[in-house]
Amino acid sequence: MQNFVEELCFRPTPPNKCLFGFGLPLEKDVFFKELQTDSEKDFAKSYRKHRSGFNENFVWNEYENNICKITYEVMNRVKRLGVHVVSSFTLNDLKNISGFDVVTIVGHWLDDKQKAEFSDGIYSAKEITSVIPSNTECMFDSMICNSINVMNEIKKRFGNKIICFANMNTITLQVFLRIYEQTIEKLAKNKNLNYLDSMVLTKKEFINNLKK
Repeated sequence: MQNFVEELCFRPTPPNKCLFGFGLPLEKDVFFKELQTDSEKDFAKSYRKHRSGFNENFVWNEYENNICKITYEVMNRVKRLGVHVVSSFTLNDLKNISGFDVVTIVGHWLDDKQKAEFSDGIYSAKEITSVIPSNTECMFDSMICNSINVMNEIKKRFGNKIICFANMNTITLQVFLRIYEQTIEKLAKNKNLNYLDSMVLTKKEFINNLKK
């Protein structure tokens, strides 16, 4: 008999059993507000820090073109395929993840501090795990950046009930979004495919395309 981990990982994953939450700024006024020194938020400041010498409008225009447009495009695409999309993901939204097989959160993971930034603020790993329903059984995909310590806190509370995917290194948001989009597209086309196999296949295709 398969245990829960095997059953969850290898059973088919329909898109409507997937949740995608985006916890980074997507609007100009929000982005500018989070750039202010009195804002606790870190993501916008960190984004601008790597573009020192340019004014705020230039940084926003680049962010809008390189991040916001592709994010809206991918969210709209996967939503049409059945994914439950939350475009301004907050801590409170974690209360609603029970019942989904795959939960993918795009946030700003401050792993050295064991914290994560969502649309409504920065939270500790313990605060994050405390609001996740106790009956949650899912794959938790946070592979957008270094989230090992936060995921370890989740594993500590839920054990094998939540299977965490996390990176020690970062990948660009654009790449992550395209991989996610293509992973969901494969699930929509093949009703017998599971999320894990679809993601691995998509990543292999992406790497092969880079080698061409």
